Amino acid sequence: MDFEDEMAFTNFRTPPAVCPKCGYQMNAATPATPGTKTAPEPGDFSICIECAAALRFGPARCLREVTDEELAELALEDLQGFQLLVKAQNVVATLAGQRKKKR
Repeated sequence: MDFEDEMAFTNFRTPPAVCPKCGYQMNAATPATPGTKTAPEPGDFSICIECAAALRFGPARCLREVTDEELAELALEDLQGFQLLVKAQNVVATLAGQRKKKR
């Protein structure tokens, strides 16, 4: 695998889903880690690209909002994964703020 392959992000089509927090309609997911070649599975974390809500894939890759308990568990069991989730939320929230300013 060369550098370009390692740094490439792969988009995965998902069943249509609606963010339970803001109502944004989604049908794709992009892994936070470049080079990831597997589609999201039930239990994987995600975020809404519109409102930055922490989400989790359920059965049939439907999305639901993450509970506070799940976030605490993630922070204890996978600190790096938790930090990546928070970082992604911050980036999306910043971009959402920039989009609102342009309107």
